Amino acid sequence: MNKIHHSLSFDEYLDLPGEHFSSIKEVHRSPAHYRSHVRPSDNDALRIGRALHAAVLDPGAVQVVEYAGVRRGKDWEAFKAKHAGKLVLKPEQASEVEAMRSSVRAHKHASRILRNGSAEVTAQFDVDEVPFKARVDFVTSDSALVELKSTRDNHPRQFEREFARRLYHAQVALYRMALQANGLRCPAVYCIAICKTAPHEVVVYEISEDTIEAGERLVFGWIAKLKECEKARQWPGIDNGNILPLRIPDWALVEGLPDVEGEDDDE
Repeated sequence: MNKIHHSLSFDEYLDLPGEHFSSIKEVHRSPAHYRSHVRPSDNDALRIGRALHAAVLDPGAVQVVEYAGVRRGKDWEAFKAKHAGKLVLKPEQASEVEAMRSSVRAHKHASRILRNGSAEVTAQFDVDEVPFKARVDFVTSDSALVELKSTRDNHPRQFEREFARRLYHAQVALYRMALQANGLRCPAVYCIAICKTAPHEVVVYEISEDTIEAGERLVFGWIAKLKECEKARQWPGIDNGNILPLRIPDWALVEGLPDVEGEDDDE
């Protein structure tokens, strides 16, 4: 069933049926990891990420309160009860989120791209007859797809590696499928990368078509593997039932060997 939702909360999104990126990507490690995947417990990184997304993309969607004390004991329990349903950050974390938000607003390309559109768009769609759901950070008024990522280093040499390592290319590929399945053209795919540390530099990347195509190949490969495992009722681990060879990197193989000097050919 193809459908776009513009006002679902994150909990309502989670309640929808269907595969999603965070679940299907576990197949990349192994089918066994996919079968045992559980939603990660809340932590500082996740809380800061939620606060940043709300501050940049949908101000007011999340109520943030600050707590400077130790998160245990009667005072903490009383504070949690008083602010139930709100996102609790340390003062320094709240300042960090505000600084990152200000950097995005001050960046000419990021602010322009985010000027008109919808934040936290939920899409339901099918890929190869498998029902999926996706929650896209931002869809512009002309249906371009925008993902917001915070990172320790958004320089191209570093961020491109992180983008591949974290399988973000498969994520944006899946999200583009979601929009296109619902009749949106999706003429461009952007990633706004915000550095977590001062001066919280912002870089806007337009994701290349060959990068998205590489992500699509991963997604279709994961789905094929998922169907294969469901049919066989077997969920192998990383070794896929085999003994794997182990060879250390070349630099480690020669470590400790004496240096061999070349012969002098001069006569």
